[in-house]
Amino acid sequence: MLVRDRLYGSFDLTLGGEVLDLAPVSRLRGISLSNVPPRILSKVGFSENISNRLEHSLGVAHLAQYHDEDLVYAALFHDVGLPPFSHMVEHLMREDHEARSARLAWDLGYSRASTILSGKHHLSWMISSGIDLDNADNVARFLVTGLASSPSYDPIRLAKSMDPGRGCFLDTSIVKKWLVDRKRLYSRLFGWANLAPHSVMTSLLEDMFIEGILDEAFFDMTDEEGIAMLLRHRRRRMNALLSGHFPREVLRLEGLEPLDWETRFGLEREIEGRLGRERFSVFVFSGRSKEDRKLRIKTCDGSLLEFGRESPTLTVVFTYFRPSGEELKLIRGCIESGC
Repeated sequence: MLVRDRLYGSFDLTLGGEVLDLAPVSRLRGISLSNVPPRILSKVGFSENISNRLEHSLGVAHLAQYHDEDLVYAALFHDVGLPPFSHMVEHLMREDHEARSARLAWDLGYSRASTILSGKHHLSWMISSGIDLDNADNVARFLVTGLASSPSYDPIRLAKSMDPGRGCFLDTSIVKKWLVDRKRLYSRLFGWANLAPHSVMTSLLEDMFIEGILDEAFFDMTDEEGIAMLLRHRRRRMNALLSGHFPREVLRLEGLEPLDWETRFGLEREIEGRLGRERFSVFVFSGRSKEDRKLRIKTCDGSLLEFGRESPTLTVVFTYFRPSGEELKLIRGCIESGC
C-alpha cells in the first residue's frame, strides 16, 4: 500500500488496504494529533492542518516496518482506543486508551498486535515506553504539521537505532536530538495558548459527564462530533473558544500536590461561588510539565543514561475576568490549601 505523508514523503506499507476501512481505524481520520482541535488552536498561532491520528498511526507503522510485521499492525492500532480530543478526557474512560486499543485490536482479529499493545510481548516497549516508535513520530510530526518547524532529529534514524531484542538504543546521539525537540514542542504545549482552551473544554466535558450526557457512545465519536455535542450543551463557552476568545492566565504554580479531576472540578466551582462569579468562569489545570521529562535510556553497550529531570507538578489558573488583588489572593489560597 502506497502512503503519501507530509513527514516522510511517499512510502510503501506492508498492510492490506482493507484494514484502513475498519471502523476503529478509519475513525482516526477525525481525531487530531493535538488534544485541542486544530481549528481552535489555529486562532493562536498553531496550524489548522495538524496531522490526524490516522496519519500519525501510519507514520508509526512505517517506522515499525524496520523491525517486525506484527509490530506494524500494533503501530496502526495503537491509538484506536482514544476518545475524541485524545488525552483530554481519557481520565473519564473505564480503561486507559492503551488497554482499549489492545481490546479493540483483539476484537478485530489481530491477536498478535493486541498482545504487543497489552504490554505482554517482548516488543511492547517499542510502542509504549519513555521513548518509542510512537513518540519518535509524534514529536517530529507535530513540529512539522502543527508549528511549521523542522525537527533536528530523523525519526527513521531513531527507529533504526532501536534494538528490539535487547531493548536498547544503538545511537544515543539521535536520542539526545529527540529530547531537544521534545522539550521545544512541550514548551509550546504547556503555554497559555494550548492550556487555556484545554482547561475550558476539559471542565465543560467533565460537567457533562457528571450529568450523564456523555455516555459510552461518546468515546467512539470524532473530534467534530464531540464539538457538535459541546455546542448543543455548552454553546456559549464553546462558541467563545471557536471564535478565539480564551480565558486569561492569572496564576501559575509549581510543586504542589497534583489534583485528581473531581477535586479540581470541585475547586473550580468553589472558587466561582466564593467570588460570586458565574459558572464556568474559572478553570484550573493540574498536571506534570513534560518540557524536560526524566528518562532512563538503556544503550546497547550496556550503560544506562539518564536525561532530563523529574518534572514538577504544574498548576495553572485561568479566568474569564480580571481578578482584583483580593480575588487573586483568595484563588491562590484555595489552590494552595483548599477553600
